[in-house]
Amino acid sequence: MIPVHKIVVPTPYRVGPVNAYLLASRPYTLVDPGPDTPQAREVLQGELERLGVPLDRIERVLLTHFHSDHSGLARWVYTMTGAKIHIHPYDLRKLNPAYDFVGVRLPFVREAGMPSGFVDSVLKDRDKLPWPWVPDGSAISVDDGYELSFERGILKAFHFPGHATGHLCFYDPEGENFLSGDFLLPHITPNPFLEPDPLCPERRTPSLRHYLEGLDRLEKMNIKRVWPGHGEVIDDIRRVVIMAREHHRLRFEALLDLVRKNGRRTAFEISRLMYPDLEGFDIFMGLSEVLAHLDVLVDRGRQRKDARRPGLADICSGKSTKNTGRFSNRFLLPIHPLPAENQTHQSTFYPPHWYPAGNALPQQLPEHHFTGHRFQAVIQRKCARAPVAALGGLKPGQ
Repeated sequence: MIPVHKIVVPTPYRVGPVNAYLLASRPYTLVDPGPDTPQAREVLQGELERLGVPLDRIERVLLTHFHSDHSGLARWVYTMTGAKIHIHPYDLRKLNPAYDFVGVRLPFVREAGMPSGFVDSVLKDRDKLPWPWVPDGSAISVDDGYELSFERGILKAFHFPGHATGHLCFYDPEGENFLSGDFLLPHITPNPFLEPDPLCPERRTPSLRHYLEGLDRLEKMNIKRVWPGHGEVIDDIRRVVIMAREHHRLRFEALLDLVRKNGRRTAFEISRLMYPDLEGFDIFMGLSEVLAHLDVLVDRGRQRKDARRPGLADICSGKSTKNTGRFSNRFLLPIHPLPAENQTHQSTFYPPHWYPAGNALPQQLPEHHFTGHRFQAVIQRKCARAPVAALGGLKPGQ
């Protein structure tokens, strides 16, 4: 069994401190060292000294995902020690100074109907932490099933995307310890971040569907103790899984009720009805939450988007998408234009509207023109993918 020691590292975020972990068996390994701040460096160094494994003895770094409160100090640890950074390839590509966090998500935000004024509000709310990045040659790609050897056991990596497309968890089968990152937390379920699908970047990744699949996968594992990315250690995993499922059941019902009472709405309009007081970057978090739940409701046949137009090109493969029945995430043509203030600079593109699945679709669709925009082909085939688990969300601000 590999000894696990929790190190509580401060962050500037509302979620509070992050949990770093020292795996005290050779090669000495640090999991999620924390954010890149002077205070975090001081705390991390001091706790490692107290545990009898000073920083210069760290030989390996594991990252559950790329978010700056978890990964920010990885570059510093590598610079100080030469310890290689292990991370899933989907998130490794984001630990790059050139990664455009906004640019890759903006088309989906526009498609959801967010007006330019709200987009500006999100963009002006700057992150409190610097963007995390790692030097060339410092990282090792780790995928599902990867095994890490220690003197006192084996640690297995498992891919649980959702909160991040490259989210990893780590499992010690002998000790039945599970390092969950942000996949499973004792008090909240993390936000299902809006991200492009790594295998088909022109569509959203179905983060909440992955999360619910991840809960099923988790229940089949023999786990005695969960060491989460935030909060206290979890000894009653069943209780936390039940809490997460119940949360999402209530979210689904609340969304269905909103759409029934308010008629056809864009995803952004629904997010403002559900979270009317959000400001700044939290507006994006609220939209992520709503889109993730709407996508699952569409898959279950309890919500629909406005009717699609047969024969549009398939973005991922270039093939026709006529009535093949192969689609899960359907980006469908809208039938009602938004007011001028809600339109993007592509003035001929309008976001889809959502409504209860029992409603009949109109017989006739207006002829909207698409002018070289990335949504020119908006009905997308289900791209081939590896089996996945994932994360969902409780508070949009998490």
